[in-house]
Amino acid sequence: MWCSLPSCLLCALPIVEDWIDGDRPTRLEIDADQARWKTYDDSEKKHVLVPSAEVEKTIFYKQPQIWRALYRGILVEPDQRHRLTGITVFDGDWGVQKFPRSPHQARIGSRLDSIFMPKYAASLLEELGAARVTSPEGPDPYWPPVERPGYLVHAHCWALFGQVIEGGVARIEENLDVFVQAAQHFWQKDRLRDTYAYETRWSIADDVPAESDDIPAESDSSSLSYCEMEKRALRTARANCQNPLFVLKLEEAIQRNRIRRKVHLHVGFGNFPLDLAILIIDTVIPAKYTAIEVQNARNLLEAFQWTLPDGYWRKRCDSSLLFEVKELEKTKTQMGWQALGLDLMSLLVEDEFTSGLRNRERILLFMDHIKRRFIEFL
Repeated sequence: MWCSLPSCLLCALPIVEDWIDGDRPTRLEIDADQARWKTYDDSEKKHVLVPSAEVEKTIFYKQPQIWRALYRGILVEPDQRHRLTGITVFDGDWGVQKFPRSPHQARIGSRLDSIFMPKYAASLLEELGAARVTSPEGPDPYWPPVERPGYLVHAHCWALFGQVIEGGVARIEENLDVFVQAAQHFWQKDRLRDTYAYETRWSIADDVPAESDDIPAESDSSSLSYCEMEKRALRTARANCQNPLFVLKLEEAIQRNRIRRKVHLHVGFGNFPLDLAILIIDTVIPAKYTAIEVQNARNLLEAFQWTLPDGYWRKRCDSSLLFEVKELEKTKTQMGWQALGLDLMSLLVEDEFTSGLRNRERILLFMDHIKRRFIEFL
């Protein structure tokens, strides 16, 4: 499937406007007033600016799909230097794009927006908490409306890539030209995609760039009926639209098993050797396990009132998909590790189309290739 919208340099999904209550997108209706608004000088608009870090850390429970509309630009200066912009929101208009000059700011709308502000900004401000409404300070607060080539990345994909690269986003920002080179090299050499080169280069004042294709069909699609293929394609499309940075079921499991006060766990082994208890659980939940086997282990642990050491569960949950586990260890967050470990193991073998991890796995695969090229080109 080909898409005419510019796409994210990291995940290959297009930057899209989100739908409101299944009714209509955030596209601004073009009428006389709004046509006049577009001619206003930036200094006359009261933009809603919030810290970009808060936008990247916010889980949008009310509007989870809005992550697809939040993006940054990587602009190419006349001297070929690359510069990272702040975050802006796609309103359905691919005219001149308005990015905060500072990468530490996010523009989530204008008070003149007829749809985004009433529907989304209030929710964003409420969820961000520390967000503030302000007018841009100083002259030329946004990039001037002239042709300036660049690239696009989803704000949350950018933050996720910071988890992948040692040194985080700061290291990437210091080597933006190398990052763009690495990403371009990956997409051009990717044998899994169509023969057409995947292109995300665009011009702010120009029309949209070359089209990009979707993820290729599954290898076993030839054995499926048309109806089954259609259902699978729909489920895959829905799975690939989920936020890769925040997996809601994963966040819920962490919150559910967070210890908010000091507790004394009942270990319950008596004279039964700990090593033997661990061996039993390893047998019940082998290296390649199913959801039923995880439930069997849960029932066994509950029946015997066993609580295995925290280190055992942290090791069992050591997965590149679950970088949140390492963050919990780093911050020494008090967790009920046994309950969390069982929940996370269940999540890893849950239906790949509904768990929320499918899109993260897909994008992390891309990012791993881009990371290797990034390090190689440094």
